[in-house]
Amino acid sequence: DGVGYSYSANALSSAGFAPGAPVHADGLMFTWTSAQPCSPDNILAAGQTMLVSEPAGGGANTLGLLESSTDGGTQGTITINYTDGSSSTAAISSSDWAGGPGPNETAAATLPYRNSTSGGSQQLTVYVYATTVPVDPNKTVESITFPNVSNTTSGGATAMHIWSVSLGTT
Repeated sequence: DGVGYSYSANALSSAGFAPGAPVHADGLMFTWTSAQPCSPDNILAAGQTMLVSEPAGGGANTLGLLESSTDGGTQGTITINYTDGSSSTAAISSSDWAGGPGPNETAAATLPYRNSTSGGSQQLTVYVYATTVPVDPNKTVESITFPNVSNTTSGGATAMHIWSVSLGTT
């Protein structure tokens, strides 16, 4: 989070978020990051574009994100880019990881504590959230462009963290 706290790998694993594990949330299947502890394991939403692949058969009508924010809630516009050159946009918001889910989020994981760089833990409920936005089922999604929130957590900068992305039908 930029000031010395992190999710606990043990608490995440106990909640079903083991490295590389399938995670079901909001009617979609995600894959949890398989990064090693203490290495980069999420994307900071900073306006970058990410290629995505629709499931076999196409027709996805929902884009899902496993996300959270640090040092406050965040919001922005996500752009869904289609293979025909068109795009659509949707507003997304991400609640602070210690604040509980907002109106368009569900708690995909609820953890009883977080780690501290001091080697201990802080007894504070933290969350990984799931949120969804619609996509045009008559088109094929090629990529998504994240909101331009922040490319750093240094010094406790407010940032939107994207842990996993999924396309599907709900």
